Amino acid sequence: MSIIVTQLSYQLPQGQWLLKDLHFTLASQKIGLVGANGIGKSTFLKLLNQELKPTEGKVATTQTIAKLPQDFLSFQDQSVAQVLGIAEQLQAFHQILKGEGTLKDYEILNDAWDIEEKVQNLLSQTQLSHIDVHRAFSSLSGGEKSRLLFAVLLWQQVDFLLLDEPTNHLDQESRERFYKLIEQSNKGMLVVSHDRALLRKMDEIIELSPLGIQSYGGNYDFYKEQKSIEQVAKEQSLHAAQIELKRKQRQQQKTKEKQEKRATRGKKHGIKSNMEKDVMNYFQNRSEKSATKSSKLHEKQLGHATQKLQEAQSQVLSNHQIIIDLAPSSLPKSKRIIQLKDVNVAFQPDQKLWENPLDFEIVGPERVALVGTNGSGKTTLLKILLETIKPTEGKVYRGVKNIGFIDQHLELIDYDLTVLENVQKYALSGMEEHTIRIRLGRFLFDGEKIFKKASVLSGGERMRLGLACLLATNNAPDLLILDEPTNHMDFQSLAIITSALQQFKGAILVVSHDQDFLKTIGIERYFNLTKLK
Repeated sequence: MSIIVTQLSYQLPQGQWLLKDLHFTLASQKIGLVGANGIGKSTFLKLLNQELKPTEGKVATTQTIAKLPQDFLSFQDQSVAQVLGIAEQLQAFHQILKGEGTLKDYEILNDAWDIEEKVQNLLSQTQLSHIDVHRAFSSLSGGEKSRLLFAVLLWQQVDFLLLDEPTNHLDQESRERFYKLIEQSNKGMLVVSHDRALLRKMDEIIELSPLGIQSYGGNYDFYKEQKSIEQVAKEQSLHAAQIELKRKQRQQQKTKEKQEKRATRGKKHGIKSNMEKDVMNYFQNRSEKSATKSSKLHEKQLGHATQKLQEAQSQVLSNHQIIIDLAPSSLPKSKRIIQLKDVNVAFQPDQKLWENPLDFEIVGPERVALVGTNGSGKTTLLKILLETIKPTEGKVYRGVKNIGFIDQHLELIDYDLTVLENVQKYALSGMEEHTIRIRLGRFLFDGEKIFKKASVLSGGERMRLGLACLLATNNAPDLLILDEPTNHMDFQSLAIITSALQQFKGAILVVSHDQDFLKTIGIERYFNLTKLK
């Protein structure tokens, strides 16, 4: 069984085409869908799920398709049984067992006498056997909510699943459980994700780009290897096209110079030999016609070479990188940046957040990852370090004043302002606009991009703007604190931000569940808050 996509196109209300003339077949296997932010991945899933109608084309299948909800809010007032859609059946079943069943109860149960056993098997399969079906959905952790909604799809017995960023905001433990769930499932699925560990569980990766959809017959690592090979080949084609264009330009220039010299010699020869005017005009016209014909031929060849160059340029991915050339933080290796001694917080009397008080420090330009399950207190610890809340007990020492912070919601950005206006807010007093423009260019905001409203930027662009705002002074922060910086970021944006952090010379404290990202930016130490609960 398969899903056949034919001439699928979707036009936005503003008139531009988000998706155009897509042809593709989705087999019943695990497929990862990747692509730049804003390219239309979520819209593509909505078209497959019939949440949106295509402007052109169609989706044909005999399979039943269901989508994993991203929004938990619509389930907040429900019980686990209600989310699964079995609350009425369970109530009818128990009414019958008590001998109080009505005809309506028998109709609702519909001979599902093994419903409790099936539900327990389902919860066990999705690693939720510890959860009572009467428990409130709102009381579950983020990972439990995700797995329960996945269980709903299994209960509905659909053929093909659509998952849109299913591991976003899950802690590492919850992610690992979700990965296992995906591995054990025999359902076909299309997964939109930037979670590289999840994409390694896929049988195939497909990439959505302005050129359409391209399939890569393997998991993320295979896709990455093939993309690298493609990039090298495209760069070689670009280099060859540049050489060919220059050759054609030189050839045209040489031919033009020869024709001009020939015409000058012919004119001088005619004057010296007293050639009759009509004869001289005849040879001159013939020479001009020959020159014009040759010029048109060279222009045509030059046009072809230019077109090939433009085509080659459009195929090559941008290799632009953020440039951080500010005065580096001169942190001695022995400098104590921050230190927490016997720190704890009690939001209610006699109810401390951590069973064991925190003893934590960062010394010199260390790179430390703050890890822990959801609810272990990572956000609270960051707020203590940033002095937005005070600990109930213990001491906090800050050895530096210049601390930069970027939270996952990028609250330092004013979304009603442009890129330029945002950086102007943080720039040194008296810094001229042309200096700010130069700095924005180093963060890949050039030309008209600096006048874009922050509200229309992609996730990767917003992160770049956040860094630009933080580094709008002459000196980089001594300590940079990052809270889930890779959420909602495509691979190209992720590579750019990673490069920027590799150049950064100060200390880094980062909260992230992206193990690939942490390894790439050179994390030296992990501080696990879960062990202190």
